Amino acid sequence: MARVAPALLALLVSTAAAFAAPQSITGLTSANSLSPDEVRRIESYVEDLLDRLRDAADDPAEVRDIRRDFISPVARGSTSGIFLDKYSRASLDGLEGIVSSGNPHTSANALIVMSNLGTERALDTLLRHVSVRDEDQRFNRLTAARGCEQLFRNRHFQDAMPKKITTAARRLAAAAKVETDPLTLRHLGLAIFAAGQMEKLQAAPRQQIQGYLIEVLESVGERAAAASATEDPIGMLAAVYPVLHGLRNAYLETDSQTLQKKLGRQLGPCLRALLEVATAHWAMAQQQPRHDGQPGNTINLCERFLTVIDRFVRSADPPETDMKHHWDMGDETRYKADLDLWDDILNNAPY
Repeated sequence: MARVAPALLALLVSTAAAFAAPQSITGLTSANSLSPDEVRRIESYVEDLLDRLRDAADDPAEVRDIRRDFISPVARGSTSGIFLDKYSRASLDGLEGIVSSGNPHTSANALIVMSNLGTERALDTLLRHVSVRDEDQRFNRLTAARGCEQLFRNRHFQDAMPKKITTAARRLAAAAKVETDPLTLRHLGLAIFAAGQMEKLQAAPRQQIQGYLIEVLESVGERAAAASATEDPIGMLAAVYPVLHGLRNAYLETDSQTLQKKLGRQLGPCLRALLEVATAHWAMAQQQPRHDGQPGNTINLCERFLTVIDRFVRSADPPETDMKHHWDMGDETRYKADLDLWDDILNNAPY
């Protein structure tokens, strides 16, 4: 049998690889219509990436490159809606299978790709993994929660149907109410907040989403106050700190005093519940200081936020309290006395 020259063999191998590789789809990303052949090109491109991702579990650098190649076609500002739809349809079932495979590294990267697709179908798939009732892998819940937050900020997603957004926020809130991992809880809250900040939302769905977020904050206050030390109640409180910070800024930017008064009546008791966590775990939290300044930072934010909303709700001067100082000084008696001052207000009309 004749031997094949090394140079010729290399050429044959490279040529075969070239024919096996999917065709480039760069020219399709801005198309306003796609032929059946062009759809097959998209599907071939995606299937090649899915095959590579399935085989790359032990190669972080390769997984990173695959993720980049997956996201690149949808990262362009000129990407068309028809391309996004076909690309998303081609990708999601395979990505979902990779998530279900159980490999932490490839699962997380598959969820990250979903969060960049910018479609309602991608949101539906991410939502299947945000709740401990459906997803027992903590790393998947965390990545899916962060993915929802990112998707709500994706410029391609801004025209999503309001009903889709409010339904997603409701499902995220239900997940947050039973989440025990503080970091995942934090990103579930931030995802709901991001949904409520989408630019094209009208007032009604925006207020509906704010209501879901307030329910989550109330749930955290109640659960953290009743939690044991091993359940990390201060960690739960710390989880909602960035959510509270964003909510306060959004409240101050609201251009309707009527709405500020309405929202303030809902927020007052919610903030009071969060302030109760410190009294429920006073000795433990005082004896085990945290590097993040919690619960002191949340106490300070809740107290200052109460002062702001009370001026809108009652149109009167709020009580002069300094619970953050009392916390720092370890003075539980004065902390509770200041909390009682707020109780006298929050337990009566107009709250």
